Amino acid sequence: MLITLLIVVFALTMTLGVPIAFCLGLAGLSFIVLSGTVPIAVLPTLMFGGMDSFPLLAIPFFIIAGDLMQRCGVLPKLIEFANSLVGHLRGGLAYVVVLTSMLFAGVTGVALAECAAIGSMLAPAMVRQGYPGGFVSSVIAGSAVMGPIIPPSVAMLIYAYVYGGGISVGKLFLMGVVPGVLVAVALMALVWVTARQRHFPKSDTKFSLGRVVRSLRGALLGLVVPVIILGGILGGVFTATEAGAVAALYAVLIGVFVLRTLGPRELGQSLLVGAKTSAIIYLLLGTSNVVSWILVRHQVPKIVAQWSLELTDSATVFIIVTIAVLFLLGLALEAVPIMIMLIPVLAPAAAAYRIDPHHLGLIIVMTVQTALLSPPVALSLYVVATVIRCPMREANREVWKFVAAVLAIIWVTARQRHFPKSDTKFSLGRVVRSLRGALLGLVVPVIILGGILGGVFTATEAGAVAALYAVLIGVFVLRTLGPRELGQSLLVGAKTSAIIYLLLGTSNVVSWILVRHQVPKIVAQWSLELTDSATVFIIVTIAVLFLLGLALEAVPIMIMLIPVLAPAAAAYRIDPHHLGLIIVMTVQTALLSPPVALSLYVVATVIRCPMREANREVWKFVAAVLAITLVTALWPAMPLVIPRLFGF
Repeated sequence: MLITLLIVVFALTMTLGVPIAFCLGLAGLSFIVLSGTVPIAVLPTLMFGGMDSFPLLAIPFFIIAGDLMQRCGVLPKLIEFANSLVGHLRGGLAYVVVLTSMLFAGVTGVALAECAAIGSMLAPAMVRQGYPGGFVSSVIAGSAVMGPIIPPSVAMLIYAYVYGGGISVGKLFLMGVVPGVLVAVALMALVWVTARQRHFPKSDTKFSLGRVVRSLRGALLGLVVPVIILGGILGGVFTATEAGAVAALYAVLIGVFVLRTLGPRELGQSLLVGAKTSAIIYLLLGTSNVVSWILVRHQVPKIVAQWSLELTDSATVFIIVTIAVLFLLGLALEAVPIMIMLIPVLAPAAAAYRIDPHHLGLIIVMTVQTALLSPPVALSLYVVATVIRCPMREANREVWKFVAAVLAIIWVTARQRHFPKSDTKFSLGRVVRSLRGALLGLVVPVIILGGILGGVFTATEAGAVAALYAVLIGVFVLRTLGPRELGQSLLVGAKTSAIIYLLLGTSNVVSWILVRHQVPKIVAQWSLELTDSATVFIIVTIAVLFLLGLALEAVPIMIMLIPVLAPAAAAYRIDPHHLGLIIVMTVQTALLSPPVALSLYVVATVIRCPMREANREVWKFVAAVLAITLVTALWPAMPLVIPRLFGF
């Protein structure tokens, strides 16, 4: 009953707009007062106990180090280095934002500070070059999530402290490197697609290796910081707290004696920033320790762990639910309060599923960063939108694809499968030897495409040549084909072709009726009335084809819909070859997507795998195919690269 009261008081005060630290404190105070079994004098003791920790001293040190590195002029040098690498691309400034955020994440461990610093320097320049305000706000805010993922990370320090013993900060820091880089790659891929779709500006400055080397010299002052921190911690030279102090001292030395951009005023301002930010975190840690003590005293974490195991024995399901809960809380709360409140509850439950605590920490730290992006809170988004005076409605509309990209990398990181690894090492000689035998098959597409493009034979004749080549190879070279195998192959060809021809014949009747009653023309006009966007038409087409693939096979879908889709696509001036490629790619998902999933059924039958298990695993492969189909659809120039080489 009293635990329910604690939750109600917290929820009520939070709804009234009371700061989270005071919400936690008031909830704990109300419980202690009404319980009558715990003296109120325990409250300050618990609060002080939540803050009294040597490892927590690393937090102000890392915050001050990051702030000093920004004030002393290291950030502009990182921006210049990033610009020399990717600034020449279309949408170059957007790439610069992502790359700079990744580099600066190794200097500062706070996402909001990184967002404010990079946003104030690059956001106005992007707006002046014609980038939409919503996109500018979203790409800068989205890139800032790398701050707490790539070491050093204040969020990881908080996790290590709140979790308790058994956490290596060095290991946690190292685990964040690869996911942080993957976030950068995902965001760059998003920028790449968007830049071509919206025709973002392209710099006239060409890539120059000399410029890269020159800018790298200045950037090394900042890039060396994570090396010092990680090298010192992993080498046993100093602890995480001492590493923070060393990083802060390094920033002072660089700013005062090397760049000579830091004076007493800047040092005082940086200390003030460190004190204010740390005070907020410490107050949260203090009040949350009261609530954590109450929960542990009443065995709430143990009850939650048992309840989780009763619901499901799958660690994967637990991870999915954890990510979903953290994300939903991020729509209303900030990252640090979410971590401090939920880690004491989640940690015992994760231990029951034998989830590595470092892996759990990485997932939590990554997921709570979406709170900086996802409206209505979206502090990072709000910071950048305020700088460039972009309406929040526009920024909110743009940001969701960046949230989706970050969540996708979180899911990839959460999937820890440990598949077996072969003892056989890579060997170039083995590759060459196996290539000799494989050339017999690899030469087939060369013969077919070469013959057609060279005008030697038609597509029909190319098919006959390919069949003849297969006979010659099987009979005279490999000597594995006899009259029985040739007969079986002819029978397979006859049966499969008969099914397709029968479909074509009957569908031609339906097509004639549809054309006679002008149905394709009506569909085209109806589509144009609904939307004048070719992109929307393409997306709807992919969605319809995919949904049909859940119940029908690929060939019937194509035969039925091509006569209807082709005139509509022509009305949008979509290249018919591009339309054909999109249709062919999309309908192939029918072979994968349950309940039909013929390819999946064939393989599952061979290895006697339950279809339920196969169905559960296959969706990520379906998603991958659909993602590539969507990229192909929204970027028409990409599939045309090779045809243009041959003059098409």
